[in-house]
Amino acid sequence: MSNTPAISHNVQVELDDELGAQVDISGNANDVSITPSFRAGTYQVFKDPWDRKNDGGKGWKANVDIFYSVAAAEAFRDILTNWMETRGNRTLTVSIPDANTGSDEWSGEAILEGDIEIQADRTSNDPMKVSIPMGGDGALTRITIV
Repeated sequence: MSNTPAISHNVQVELDDELGAQVDISGNANDVSITPSFRAGTYQVFKDPWDRKNDGGKGWKANVDIFYSVAAAEAFRDILTNWMETRGNRTLTVSIPDANTGSDEWSGEAILEGDIEIQADRTSNDPMKVSIPMGGDGALTRITIV
């Protein structure tokens, strides 16, 4: 068993632009989560009080927090606002702990799903954040970067 935890300081987050090109938005992002989910069916049979389970479908969702920016060529201005208008699938790729050889690369097609929250707090001097909720559309894959 290894005692080498991954540190998230150098995680790389990429998201397709409107032309389908992967854009590294790591410099505009500070929080990302990927949540695989597994569904199971439950049933019972005669003469047995215990529940039984069937493997069901799989799914995944993701959330990326980016900084609100009015500058061109930023994740909010160029990618998210366009995606909100055009909709459809975009490829999300997250490399953990970084994008170097030996790291894990999680990738899948995603759609916008849920409420996009733009957080503005007058009492805070912190940068404004925007949460982008995504639902997986198909498989979530993991490869080792070589």
